[in-house]
Amino acid sequence: MAVAFFFDECVNEALALVLRAHGIDVVTTTDLGCKGISDAEQLKYATQEGRIIYTTDRDFLRLAHRWLVSGVPFSGIVYHAPGKLSFRETIEALLLINVIYEPEEMRNRIEFV
Repeated sequence: MAVAFFFDECVNEALALVLRAHGIDVVTTTDLGCKGISDAEQLKYATQEGRIIYTTDRDFLRLAHRWLVSGVPFSGIVYHAPGKLSFRETIEALLLINVIYEPEEMRNRIEFV
């Protein structure tokens, strides 16, 4: 089973178009009409839907840590610092994650790219 992504509102949504062209399941905050919801609400939604969050928002790292310490599972996070990767490098990293990991392997995992 392939991974499915949920893109936080801070990332370039054009990435979603490219990944969809490669057959990857991507939903963005814009798609859902939920820009501005809290990080916790986004992580909860992603977990309920079995989607891995892709973000450049460092707050998700702290949130994931709190959830792990509290025993609250989440479906996974892919993170890199803002401006660290080019558009192409980001696509390549997300495509690689799609190939390497099964959804269950990303559970409670933060993958730094």
